[in-house]
Amino acid sequence: MASVNMVILMGNAGKDPVMKVWQDGNKQAQFSIATSETWKDKTTGEKKEKTEWHNIVCNGPLAVIVEKYVKKGTSVHVTGKITQRSWGDGDQKKYITEIVVNQLQLCGSKPSDVGNQGYSQSSNSSPAYDVNNGGDSLPF
Repeated sequence: MASVNMVILMGNAGKDPVMKVWQDGNKQAQFSIATSETWKDKTTGEKKEKTEWHNIVCNGPLAVIVEKYVKKGTSVHVTGKITQRSWGDGDQKKYITEIVVNQLQLCGSKPSDVGNQGYSQSSNSSPAYDVNNGGDSLPF
């Protein structure tokens, strides 16, 4: 049986992306997004909310898009895979779980300066970027 590692998230950027440029010139963008769920407590009737934070990594062409358009508070829809990496050794070893993005959609209105930067229009007029298709694809 085949296995699938696919994550779809929609949330708001918690901070401005941190950009890295590798020796080969490729870029990487790292930022976090928050997703929230709300419910009504059955016992007290009180409204409850839980927020989860997700570490997001975009490479190559997607990193360039993130650098240009994503800032703290930007609403994004991402599709990617869960990865875990570690660093350090022995008792000092640390782990982080990240979502490595292969598809990104900026939610809300289209940025005014997108111009002819490979984007597609979805039904809500938001640009969508797909690393697997040259940066120009609809996410769903």
